[in-house]
Amino acid sequence: MKQEIKTRQCPGCKVVLPYQEGLDHLLTVGFGRYGVSSPECLALFNQVFIREYECGRPQHGRIDAYGVQHPPHADVQKSLGINERLIAASKQSVAIHLIALYLMIEKKMPLDQVAGVMDHILKSGAKLENEELIPPASLGTMTVADAAQAETCQEHVRLIKEWERSVWQAWKSYHHKVQEWVEKYGK
Repeated sequence: MKQEIKTRQCPGCKVVLPYQEGLDHLLTVGFGRYGVSSPECLALFNQVFIREYECGRPQHGRIDAYGVQHPPHADVQKSLGINERLIAASKQSVAIHLIALYLMIEKKMPLDQVAGVMDHILKSGAKLENEELIPPASLGTMTVADAAQAETCQEHVRLIKEWERSVWQAWKSYHHKVQEWVEKYGK
C-alpha cells in the first residue's frame, strides 16, 4: 500500500512542499510574522540564505523576490490573528521589495546603493503601506523551491537572478508606480 505524503501549500507563493513537523516556530520571525508564508517555505528560504553565504556571494535579490512573492492576504492574516500593525508592515514590505527589484533589474544599481535608497525611502516617512497593491494572479514562474535546486554556486547565482526577474515581471502592472516611488522618495 502506497503511503500518502502530507503536504502544505504556502499561502503566499502557493508552492506545495512536504509537511515538516516542528517548524511552526518560524512563523514568529521575519516574513513568518506576517502570516503569508508556510513554515516549510520559510525553512526553504533559510536554506537558500545559508547557501549564499556558503558560496560567499550574498544575493540581496533573494530577499526581495521572496518578500514580493508573499504579499499580504488580509483575510488569511486576520484568521491567523495577525495584528493590524503587522498587516500594514506586510504591505510596506511588498512595496519596498518591489523598489529594490526595480533598482537592481531596471537601474542595474549595485546592492550597497540599493540598500541606501531603500533605507532613505523608509526613513522619508513615505506611507507605502497605504498603497493598494493587488497581487497579480501569478506571482512569477519561479519560487524559492526553484532557487533551492542549485547544485553549484554558479547555478545558485543564476537561479536567484532568474527568480528576481520572474517576480519583477509578474508585477509589471505596478512598474510605473514603483518608478514613481523611487523618483518621489528615493532622492
